[in-house]
Amino acid sequence: MTMKLQLFQKKKEYVLMHRKTPVLLFTCDPLTLTVTSMIETYNPLHLPIGIRKGGRIQISLLQQWLKDRMIPESAIDLQKTLNALSVSDYRDLFFKAYGISLSDTYWFMEKGQHISWLAISPYHHSYDLSSFMAARFTGSPQPASAAISPSIMLEGNQKKAWIQENDHFLLYKGSDDPYHMDPIHHWLAGRIAELLDLHVCRYEVRTYQDEIVSVCPCFTKEHTDAVSVSSILSSISSRPYQLSIDSFIRALQDHQIKDAEKKISDMLLLDYLMMKPDRSLKDMAVEIDARNGQWLDMIPSYSYSHTLGSLIQEHQMEHYEHQAVCRLFNASSISFESMLPYIHFTDYDLSSLKKIPLEYGNKLVEYQQSTGMSDHRIELQYQLIYKRIRSVLKAARASRRIIQ
Repeated sequence: MTMKLQLFQKKKEYVLMHRKTPVLLFTCDPLTLTVTSMIETYNPLHLPIGIRKGGRIQISLLQQWLKDRMIPESAIDLQKTLNALSVSDYRDLFFKAYGISLSDTYWFMEKGQHISWLAISPYHHSYDLSSFMAARFTGSPQPASAAISPSIMLEGNQKKAWIQENDHFLLYKGSDDPYHMDPIHHWLAGRIAELLDLHVCRYEVRTYQDEIVSVCPCFTKEHTDAVSVSSILSSISSRPYQLSIDSFIRALQDHQIKDAEKKISDMLLLDYLMMKPDRSLKDMAVEIDARNGQWLDMIPSYSYSHTLGSLIQEHQMEHYEHQAVCRLFNASSISFESMLPYIHFTDYDLSSLKKIPLEYGNKLVEYQQSTGMSDHRIELQYQLIYKRIRSVLKAARASRRIIQ
């Protein structure tokens, strides 16, 4: 009886909010982040996309949706971050910050609390973002205010933190590859996007406390939510949804997303050039109007970690290009060449890519002290991007001959 009473007392009732709108009353164990029941739905139209199957809310999906919103337990140097914030458990961060995020406009509070959206919205309330970033990247002790931050709602294993500069939110992202190339590869993806006018996020490379990081702008605005394609598709069918490139393009077109084919072509062209090993359903997102649920646009492609062989040992690089395969949507172990039929080569001035190998090589040399890469590794990386560009140019010539 005593044990049951203790377990019962752990449960608390929370109200899920969507901006100013109450959405759902549910019970959750704050010690384990386990959802135990859903008591009442206030506004079904504002329920998060992806927590329903066959029209019914699923406790397991709500629980996964909550956990996907925050730093995972496997994140790099998480314990150092917790120590710096004087927090004993990573789940405590979630509740301290009311689940507030810059990726969407959902949040929650305990039943009976009286908190307004304007009081906690990052667009109206000032958070101690710089102190949280110091805790995350350096592990140095920070004031208590740092533990309440939208940066807590950043999934993924890399060190990440939001910062505000000139009234704009920027995301600082570290790397988890052994050669610390991820920030440079994010910059490279943005540089290629700039040259070819691709629907891809633009990054820059910076250093923070001697650590190399990539920096990009926030994708959403005060009234919009970024919803992963994985969440969208899980709400469509009660069975696993097998997404193809064609069906995704049709879904975008059905929701009046402009230039849907071109945007998918942009993504696949860059994935091919960068040899992105995994374009999963969580790596794509749609921007949705939080006020009416309207699809606004496809979020620019943004994830280029682990590309161009950054996880491959130096002695394996020579044959990497010909042996590498990728996972595209639901399909695994497919060749990069399977992307080529979906790339509209005539939309791009590919001649501008010829300057990329030298710029990439120079960037690797510029940050060589931070990455610790050998001269030989830099030469191998230079050769790899040169070969990828040559392959794209060859595919473009073949495509034009077929059209003619």
